[in-house]
Amino acid sequence: MPRLAAAWNRDRVTKTRAWDTAPGRRIGPHGNALLLGWAGGLGQALLGVLDRTPAGQAVASSLDALYLLDAEPVSGVRVPAFARVLPAELVTSGEHLARLVKALGIAQVIDASRTRTLDCIRACSELGVSYLCGSIESPEERATTSSLARLLLPGVRPHLEGGSHLVGSGMNPGIVNALALVGLEELARRVGRPADPEALGLHGLYVTERDTTAEVGAADPDAFPMTWSPRQCLAELLEPRAVVVRNGRIVELGHAPSEGCYRARCGEDLIEGMLVPHEEIVTLAERFPSIEIGFVYELPLAARRALQRHAGLPDLAAWPTRKLYPPHATALEGYDRVGVLLVTRCFGELWLGFQTDVRDGLRFGTNATELQVAAGALAGWNRLGERQGIHCVEELDPHAYLATVTSILGPYRVVHDPNAPPRLIEERRCEVRG
Repeated sequence: MPRLAAAWNRDRVTKTRAWDTAPGRRIGPHGNALLLGWAGGLGQALLGVLDRTPAGQAVASSLDALYLLDAEPVSGVRVPAFARVLPAELVTSGEHLARLVKALGIAQVIDASRTRTLDCIRACSELGVSYLCGSIESPEERATTSSLARLLLPGVRPHLEGGSHLVGSGMNPGIVNALALVGLEELARRVGRPADPEALGLHGLYVTERDTTAEVGAADPDAFPMTWSPRQCLAELLEPRAVVVRNGRIVELGHAPSEGCYRARCGEDLIEGMLVPHEEIVTLAERFPSIEIGFVYELPLAARRALQRHAGLPDLAAWPTRKLYPPHATALEGYDRVGVLLVTRCFGELWLGFQTDVRDGLRFGTNATELQVAAGALAGWNRLGERQGIHCVEELDPHAYLATVTSILGPYRVVHDPNAPPRLIEERRCEVRG
């Protein structure tokens, strides 16, 4: 067994056995569950996966009841037979969520909305209820993604005894966190070295994504189109400074994410994307403290063009936007490819990740991007209860986690270029293109 995997398994046995066997506690979906934000992009994708995949059906059948709650009334949207829609209600605080949890006898909260993450976790912890979300959210408008992500680090995160709280279990963050750990083992196997960052000369780790999704016959070419939340995407792109993590520290670069372009491998191709802030680059630095970590994101072409046209708009609310997922848009084409690039000093670079076609997403009533996120949410749901308190995906068994993901997205791809030079971010800078 590779050194890293052996160390991980020892850690898991000693830290989770008491939690796993505690009376009334079980790993995976059970009891009554509450899905917040069920009518949004992730909520609809997750319901599609629960209804139409073997892995999802196994989760749905393990629950006593699944309650659906959204902030706004919803009509004309298909609801699976196993789910119960609650009257529309905006969850405004942890105390508000606690009242709902007690009234409905909830054992697990699956949050696909934009509620206050840590407030909700504290409320769930006091009641011994578990919680899962796709990303950390805060009511502070000026809070940057990297500053929020630091709240998830061991030693910084609140120490909570009640419940199991998995934060950031989607695609990125989420699936890519597990891919980083598995990628280290894959590279070690290929070059005959221990699965250890120092033994492999690990130099950099980059999440890379190419999204080519396009709407056929787009009605409003002036809008900023996005395959997930357009407003949330813009908020990331328009943060004051692009960042990377070096030697465990967040380093700001001299431009906003939307003002820089960087070249990196994504599957078989090189992409030219923006360096955007995400939780996983901060939390992965806890596992890989001596290297550079960043996220290079090549947006859909129409989104890049809209970004250039509206760059002078002072207020985010003034941007026209378009959601590229059903029911807002159904005439879609393209794919989303996401993975992790491991860059070494001696053994080139290795990429592993997933490519999902839009047509596959549409079969589940969603698009490629949201299907990937839903796969990560379901994988995390299956592992909920494996660890006590607040934790991230890289603290779970990556192989067990990815087993659920691959049952939905298919096997991940691996591309190894043994001759690639060990370029860091400054050497990858290229001209911004539209």
